[in-house]
Amino acid sequence: MTPEQMEKRIAELEERLALFESKTGFMSADTMLENAKAWIARNPMAWDLIKARAQVSIRQQKRFSVKRALEELRDAPGIVWGSNDDFKISNSYASVFVRILVQEMPELREFVTLRRSKVDRLFNVA
Repeated sequence: MTPEQMEKRIAELEERLALFESKTGFMSADTMLENAKAWIARNPMAWDLIKARAQVSIRQQKRFSVKRALEELRDAPGIVWGSNDDFKISNSYASVFVRILVQEMPELREFVTLRRSKVDRLFNVA
């Protein structure tokens, strides 16, 4: 391998490593919460749709899934996104989103499954 090829390969690997480290597995709970709240602030219309889906589940006394709501949201027509990048809703924030929803709507708690998450310590929604 030539020095130029080696330099190019190192740059490619560094780029892949940066992408890998940006995933939530390497984010702290505080960073995940901060990022999720920032997304909500940038996308109030989308967040209102998620909350509306949760309220329907409560009224119908049916199970609610944030991941399912996110999938439906990705396909929903007419949503005004906060920026071009915001249409990408990371499923990694689902654990934060559901806890925020349960905090805001305690009656939702019986219709969701809260799996253990690193963000648990930031919420009082056992």
